[in-house]
Amino acid sequence: METHHQANNKDVVVASSQAEERQEELYTGTSADGSGTNNDAADLGDCSNHAPHYHGEAKADAKAEKDCHSSCQQEEKEEVDVPVSKGSIISDTNSKSETQASSLEGEVKASASKKQATNEGLSTSDDGDINSSNRNSHLVQAWANSSQNALSHGVILESIQPLPPRRQRPVSQASQPGAYAVQSPFMNDPGSSNNSTMVAPRLPSSEQQQQQPDYIHLSHAEPVDPNVELPMAQEYDQEGQHYRARRQTERTNWLVGKLIGFGLALLVVILIPVVLLHNKDATTTTTTTVSPTQVQPPPTPISLEGQILSFLPNNTVTKILSLGNHTAQAKAFQWLLDDPFLDTYLSQGGWRIQQRFALATLYYALDGPHWLRNDHWLSYGNSSGHDNNECHWFSQQISNLWPPKTADGYPCLDQNLTDHNGTAQEPPGAFTRLWLHENDLQGSDEDHREGIPNELYLLTSLTSLSLYANSRLETTISSQVGQLTKLELLYMASMDGLTGTVPTEVGLLTGLVELHFQYSGLTGSLPSELGLLSNLQQMYLDTNQFSGPIPSEFGNLSQLLFMYLFNNKLTGQLPYQLGSLPLVEHLSLDGNAFSGTIPSQFGQLSSLTALNARNNAIHSQLPTELGLLSTSLEFLHLNDNLLFGTIPSQLGQLAHLHQLVLHNNAITGTVATEMGLLHNMTNFVISKNFIQGSVTSQLGQLSNLRVLGCWSNRLTGSLPSELGLLSQLIAMHFDMNKLSGSVPSHFGSLQSLLFLHLQDNSLSGSIPWEVSRMSSLIELYLNQNELTSSIPSQLGRLSNLTGFSLHSNSLSGGIPTEFGALYSLTGFGIFGNNISGRIPSEFGELSNLEALYLGENQLSGSIPPTLGSLRHLDSLYFSHNSLTGTLPSELALLTSLAVLLINNMNLSGTIPTELGALGNTLLLFDITGNDSLSGVVPHKLCSIGANQSCRFNSCMLSFECTDKLCGCHCPCE
Repeated sequence: METHHQANNKDVVVASSQAEERQEELYTGTSADGSGTNNDAADLGDCSNHAPHYHGEAKADAKAEKDCHSSCQQEEKEEVDVPVSKGSIISDTNSKSETQASSLEGEVKASASKKQATNEGLSTSDDGDINSSNRNSHLVQAWANSSQNALSHGVILESIQPLPPRRQRPVSQASQPGAYAVQSPFMNDPGSSNNSTMVAPRLPSSEQQQQQPDYIHLSHAEPVDPNVELPMAQEYDQEGQHYRARRQTERTNWLVGKLIGFGLALLVVILIPVVLLHNKDATTTTTTTVSPTQVQPPPTPISLEGQILSFLPNNTVTKILSLGNHTAQAKAFQWLLDDPFLDTYLSQGGWRIQQRFALATLYYALDGPHWLRNDHWLSYGNSSGHDNNECHWFSQQISNLWPPKTADGYPCLDQNLTDHNGTAQEPPGAFTRLWLHENDLQGSDEDHREGIPNELYLLTSLTSLSLYANSRLETTISSQVGQLTKLELLYMASMDGLTGTVPTEVGLLTGLVELHFQYSGLTGSLPSELGLLSNLQQMYLDTNQFSGPIPSEFGNLSQLLFMYLFNNKLTGQLPYQLGSLPLVEHLSLDGNAFSGTIPSQFGQLSSLTALNARNNAIHSQLPTELGLLSTSLEFLHLNDNLLFGTIPSQLGQLAHLHQLVLHNNAITGTVATEMGLLHNMTNFVISKNFIQGSVTSQLGQLSNLRVLGCWSNRLTGSLPSELGLLSQLIAMHFDMNKLSGSVPSHFGSLQSLLFLHLQDNSLSGSIPWEVSRMSSLIELYLNQNELTSSIPSQLGRLSNLTGFSLHSNSLSGGIPTEFGALYSLTGFGIFGNNISGRIPSEFGELSNLEALYLGENQLSGSIPPTLGSLRHLDSLYFSHNSLTGTLPSELALLTSLAVLLINNMNLSGTIPTELGALGNTLLLFDITGNDSLSGVVPHKLCSIGANQSCRFNSCMLSFECTDKLCGCHCPCE
C-alpha cells in the first residue's frame, strides 16, 4: 500500500527509538514535531481524520477511534499495521523490567524533541521563502485574485502534480500468539543487514476498551514475556547514515516540487484572466472533490487594485506593473485608487472604470496641467462633496462642429441611448464627445513620449473626437482606433506632429460620417479599407504626404459628398470607379501627380458640383461627357495639366457652371460661341494655351462674368466692344496675344473693373479718355503696343490706381501734372515713348511710389528736388533724356534707393558729397554719358555692390574717368 509525503512530515527513522517514533505517527497521524497529519495514517482507511491530535488539537471520541481501527483492520487484513499505543513498543511479556521500559521511553522522547527542534527550523525557512515571494508579487497577486470569480481553488490545486509515494513498508505477523510484529524500517532497505521485528501486544477487545477509564489509553510500559526473545536495538551504522541522507534528498526534492507547483499555479492565475478578457462569454468552472471532513479554504478577497486591473488591457497592466510610476498609465491608476467615489464607479461596472482611467491617462500623457483649458479635469468632487465626474470636465464648445446637437459642451449621455428596438446601447454618463482642439496638447515626458495613448481608445462610446490644431502634439494614428466603432466624427487636422500612416483599422469605423486628417504630416498609401466606410459623407485627406494611387474601392462610398485629396503625392490614373459615386458633390484631386486621362464615367456624377484636378500631369482631351452634368456642375478646374484638343462645345450645356479654368495646358482651336450660353459663368480662364482665332462677341452675354482671362494665347482680331457690357467684370486679361485695333471706348462702362491688362499686343490708336471712368481701376497696363497721341490728363482721376504702365509705345506730349494726385501709385512707367516736357514737381507728393521709370524719352529741364520726399522709392530711371542741371543733394534722402540710372544726359556740376550716404543701399549707380560732371566721386560710393546681395547681372558704380571727374578707380591729380 502506498503512502504519501505531507508538507510538514519531517521524521527520520533510525534504530529502535526511531521505530517507536514511527509507531506513534501511525497511531496519532501526527509527526514527531506535531506540525501536520501523516499520510501513512491516511492510508489506513482515512483513520487519520478521526485519530486524536496532540499539540492543541481536540481529542477524538474514543468510540469513534475504536470503530475506525476495527474497520481499518477488516479492510486491510494482514497487509495493514494495526495502530497501537505508544507503550506497545515493549512486548506484553515480563522478560524486562518496568524500569528498563521507562528508560527506553525517555530516550525516545529525547530523540523526538531533538528532531522537532530541527524540523521546526526547516519549516520556518520554507515559510520564509514563500512569504518573500508573496511580498514581491503584491500587485500581480491582486490581479490574480480578481479572476477568482471564474476560477475555483481546484484549478490551482490540480495544476500541482502529486508527489511520488514513499517506499512501501511491508508488515508481517509475529509468530508469538497475542502479538503483532512491526517490521523495522531497515528490513527491506537494500544493503542493510539489520532486519529486526518489534512485537506489539494484542489490542483489548471492544468491550474491554469501553470499560477502561480514559487513563487506560495513555501510553505506558508493560512487562515483557521473558520466554520471548526480543530484537535488540542496533547501534547507528553506516547504512543508517546513508538512509538519513536519502531521506534528506527526498525532502529536498519535495521542496523543489512544491516551489515548482507554486510557480505553475501562479502562471495559471496570470494566464486565465488574459483568456477571459478576450472571451467574456466563456466561463470556466472547475471543482475539486474533497472529503467531507476536509476544510475548503475561503476564496481570497479581491483587492481594489485587482478589480481595477481586471478591467484594463494587458499592455496597460504591463505599463502599470513593470515600467514604474512615471508612466501616464501608472499615474492614472493611482488617481483611480485615490478616488473617494471609487466604490460607486465599481458598482456601475467596468465601462465606467475604463472611461475614467482612459481620460486620466490622456491627461497625464498629453501634459494636461499645461493645457490652455483644463477646467475640472481629474477633480473628484465639488465644494459640496458631491461627485464631480468626468462629464463636467472641460470640453470645447463650437456650434458649427459635428454634431450640432452636442454643441452645448456636455460630453456625456444624460439618458439611456437605445436602438430602434428600444434596447439600451449606452448608459447615462457614457462619454460620447471629446473635443480638445486648439488646446496646446503635447507629450508630458520627453523620455517616454508616446503621443496619444492607446488607452484613449477604451472610450468605445465616443461618437465624436476632435483634436485638431494642436500643432505641438507629436503622435501617430494607432490601429486601436478601430475600437471606436460608434465614432461619427474623427477630426485630427492641422497637426504638424501627426505622422505615420493611416491604419487599415479605420475601415472598421463603419458609422463614421466625417474623417478629417488634412494639413498634417501623414505618409504612405491610402488604405483600400476606407472604401468600407459605407456611411462616410466627408473625407478630408488633403495637404499631407500620401503617395500611390487612389484605391478603386473608393468607388463604393455610396454616401460620400466631399472627397478632398489635394496637395499630396498621389500618382497613377484616376480610377473610373469614382464615376459610381451617386451623391458626391466635391471631388478635389489637385496638386498631385496623376497621369492618364479624365475618365468619361465622370459624366455620370449627377450630383457633382465641383471637379478640381488642376496641377497634375493628366494627358487627355476634355471628355465631351462632362456636358452631361448640366444640372449640377458649377466648378471645373483642370488648369496646369497636359490637356490637348479643343474645348468641347458640349460644355456650353453646363447651365449652372460658374467657373471654367483651363489655364496652362496645350488646348488648341477657337473659343466656341456656345460659351456665350453660360449665363452663370463668373470665371472664364483659358490663358497660356494655343487658342487662336478672334474673341467671340458672345462673351458679352456673360452678365455675371467677373474674371476673363485669355492671356498668352494666339488670339487675333480686335477686342469686341460688347465686352463693355460686362458690368460685373473685375479683371480683363488679353495680354500677350496678337490683338489689333483700338481700345474700345465702351470699356469706360466697366465701373467694377480692377485690372485691365492689354499689354504686349498690337493695339493702336489713342488711349480713350473714357478709361478714366473706371473709378475702381487698380492696374492699367497698356505697354508694348502701338498706341499714339498723348496721355489723357483725365487718367489723373483714377485715385485707386497703383500700377500704371504705358511704356514701349509711341505716345507723345507731356506728363500731365494731374498725375501728382495719384497718391496710391506705386509704379509709374512711361519709358520708351516720345514724351517731352518737364518732370512734374508734383511727383514729390506720390509718397507710396516705389518705381519711377521715365527714361528713353525727350524730357528736359532739371531733376526736381522734391523727389527727395519719395522715401519708399527703390528704382529711379531717368536715362536717355535731355535733362540738364545738377544732381540735387536731396536725393541723398532716398534711403531705400537701390537703382539710380541717370546716364546719357546733360547733367553738370559736381556730385554732392551727401550722395555718399547712398553707398549703403545703392546696387546700381550709372552716371556715364554726362560729360559736364566734374569733381571727385564721393568715396563711400566706391564700394557700391561690394557688401550687398545683387539682384541684377552686375552691381556697380559706373562713370567715366575724365580730366574733370575722378575718384574711386580714377586717380585724381
